[in-house]
Amino acid sequence: MPTELPVRAFVGIDGGATKTRTRAVTLDGNLIGEGVAGPGSLTLSPEIAAINCRDALLQALGASGVTPETCRVVCGMAGHRHPTMRKAFEQRLADLGDLEVISDGYAALLGAHHGTAGGVVITGTGSVALRLDERGAVKQFGGFGPVCGDEGGGNWLGREAVREALRELDESTDGAKPMSPLAVALINHIGGTHEAILDWISRADATRFAELVPLIVRYGSEHDCLATKLLDEATVEICRLIQLVGRNGELPVAVVGGLAGSLGARFSDEVRSCLYAPKGDAMDGAILRARGVAPPEHYG
Repeated sequence: MPTELPVRAFVGIDGGATKTRTRAVTLDGNLIGEGVAGPGSLTLSPEIAAINCRDALLQALGASGVTPETCRVVCGMAGHRHPTMRKAFEQRLADLGDLEVISDGYAALLGAHHGTAGGVVITGTGSVALRLDERGAVKQFGGFGPVCGDEGGGNWLGREAVREALRELDESTDGAKPMSPLAVALINHIGGTHEAILDWISRADATRFAELVPLIVRYGSEHDCLATKLLDEATVEICRLIQLVGRNGELPVAVVGGLAGSLGARFSDEVRSCLYAPKGDAMDGAILRARGVAPPEHYG
């Protein structure tokens, strides 16, 4: 057990499948610094997540003179609800003075509504929706990970795009049917030849599929038929989560994450009427929890 030392700073960490972001503040809320490191999803690797969290934490503290052992750290991590992975992650950061691990979704929920009742839909590399009700209980929708979940998120969107592009490639054999511009760009991006495509797919994870999203969004802005189809399908999935988490308009809902802007532009007026701008981000939410002014993550 680390020696108990007086707390000098609060630290909020947001660990997702693409990157890990950290913010450190003084006890009176003044910014000390921020840091960014590689992937922080426990689903991908608890060990790598711990390394990247430590890296981002040290960046945030910088030359302030505050040491990790004197920080109260709350990590909002993708994959947090997998107990084995969470335990492995916590063990690798056991030297920190005061550590709590919550889900990245709950951190975003706290940040979006400053710890009050409401809902949040996250559409980044993955997708998940969470609701905090008036009793302080949390309800989650989706969030089942990169293999069977992530509907409407970057990983899902990238996977669907590759599947559709490969289908178009098959159908274009002998010039039977022309490929869409996006399908051509995707096939070239993932190797072009049958062997190279197989190699790319064998090494692809959620982060790598999500890296295809800017290409899809770019072609969507050019009204490419495949890109439009994919973005419309992703929008349907996110709207489903908005309706579920907001109890069909009863609670305020914030949509956050890297795809929030691209998909938000496709929402109907009815869906937009249920949405509220987030008051803060996941790091703010984690800091609220570190300060003890937001409830613990309790599912009910």
